[in-house]
Amino acid sequence: SNHVVFSHFYGFVVNNLGLYMINKKLSRKIENLRFLCQNDSTILLLWIGERRGQSMFKFWGGKKQLERQTMQYWEDTSYMLGLVHPKCDYTLDENVFERIRNIEDVTLQARSLPSEENPGRLLISYHGEEYELEFEYGEYEAKDLLNVCTLQFFTKEEMALLEQSKYALTTAMKFGKKFEDAYQLQVKILYAMIGLESIAIYDESAEYIMNRRWAEIFVQSEVGALYNNLYHVQAVVKGDKLWLHTHGLSRCGVDELEILNVNKKDYSAYYSLLTVYASHKLDGNTENTIYIGVDTNGKEIVVRALPWTEALNYYPKNVLGGIADRQESHNTQSRVLFFVDEENEEEQELHHVSENIDELEKDVLYYWSNELTEKTYKLARERFSYVIRALKEGIEVRIKVLFQGESQEEIVWVKAERFLEEEQTIVGTLANHLFFSREFDMGDEMICPIKSLVDWTICLGEFYIHPDSAYVLDLYRNA
Repeated sequence: SNHVVFSHFYGFVVNNLGLYMINKKLSRKIENLRFLCQNDSTILLLWIGERRGQSMFKFWGGKKQLERQTMQYWEDTSYMLGLVHPKCDYTLDENVFERIRNIEDVTLQARSLPSEENPGRLLISYHGEEYELEFEYGEYEAKDLLNVCTLQFFTKEEMALLEQSKYALTTAMKFGKKFEDAYQLQVKILYAMIGLESIAIYDESAEYIMNRRWAEIFVQSEVGALYNNLYHVQAVVKGDKLWLHTHGLSRCGVDELEILNVNKKDYSAYYSLLTVYASHKLDGNTENTIYIGVDTNGKEIVVRALPWTEALNYYPKNVLGGIADRQESHNTQSRVLFFVDEENEEEQELHHVSENIDELEKDVLYYWSNELTEKTYKLARERFSYVIRALKEGIEVRIKVLFQGESQEEIVWVKAERFLEEEQTIVGTLANHLFFSREFDMGDEMICPIKSLVDWTICLGEFYIHPDSAYVLDLYRNA
């Protein structure tokens, strides 16, 4: 109503001179504000009303409001393709169903091969849930993917074979609530159907290409999928700036996440920030404002995710990841991360994540989600044999262990030196400062029981092998 009087007025005026924020108390009719929108080059966005939980009146002048688009087929449904080895003559026939029946805990309730009119279908029961999977086989030029997708590690010989791959077995499946189970099930089915006759698996929903050797050990794991298997972080570079965004979260019922307009040299710090926040969302946290850690000064790190349609109002028009970069994609269910300054309880200010980079680059204690932490522990121990092999071969290894400090437990990195088999311990030196204890300092010797192991990294020059990428050590040893 033009006669309603509002007690607060918050908004932005955007024109060709930049972005201006308005934060004033007003007591006037809305019609008196219309003069601000007479210029076509000006966009006016107003939030009018009370803060903190009440609905806000939105008024636009100039150009139309940004809107989320409908999700693409590969976003709400998981698409994975088995890329056929160019030297194999793959045949899709009834034999694949017997191989699927042999997957542990899988009950094949119904199945059909593809026809001219319809794709093949599977109805499967797995760990108390039912899944329907569609599949088809046909021509597919894998080389077209290599410039637009991120890849796991492949040898030069494998890359050459990947470029020659011209056929693929495509699978599509809805994940449901047990998305970790669903992810491993889809990989297991695909591997059972094509297995050794493939060169790679292309996760179209995550825009990520996995080595067949990775799939070979993944399908045998008792731990199952980690959160970082479910999605992948891509980085778009323009000059010295980065736009980080995820692919794959949507199929898990979680909005994709982004970080805009940050320096390329600080990629690692922002990658950690993004993945920690994602772990809490996958853990079932429905809040958009989440406490994710504490910096070296003891200040809590609070992150809020805004829909991209709102977030772009906090950036200049030509920012990398702006509206010009969203005409064909990245315009559906996605949110951009901001820091929240909660020191002033009356007014929670949002800040670009680039503003706190100095603190992020130091030792930050992140609050990883419970589910991810537990699975990381289990996978590190399940594949601990790779650590023993690396130490015996003189390769640098760092382990992450749970340390009981003076006041509480904390997780620390230790540079491993040797494994004592009888004692089931690792001897090494502390590789980072402790947060909650003064008992040890960097460089001090530590003796770590295997039961305290949380994670590990094998260092091959500038290349790092983690439990999930353990297959790379096999390739290295073979080479």
